[in-house]
Amino acid sequence: MSDKFSTVEQQASYGVGRQMGEQLAANSFEGVDIAAVQAGLADAFAGLESAVAMQDMQVAFTEISRRLQAAQEQAAAAASAEGDAFLAQNA
Repeated sequence: MSDKFSTVEQQASYGVGRQMGEQLAANSFEGVDIAAVQAGLADAFAGLESAVAMQDMQVAFTEISRRLQAAQEQAAAAASAEGDAFLAQNA
């Protein structure tokens, strides 16, 4: 049993956070700000008004998606070039 999280509620709460963290890590992006993630989670849980306007969040999500897609396209192009070079070398 954990000394830091000794109650069932603390352990379950930690488990929820751990699962969310693993999901975020698996689907992360460069520059993710964990403190901002924590603040958003805390504000939502507390029912507070968003610190960032919905329109600004949508713009940010669109930009991050664009960056991720560009990185994927770049990786695919590099893999294709590698494959072409391999085929040419072993033809």
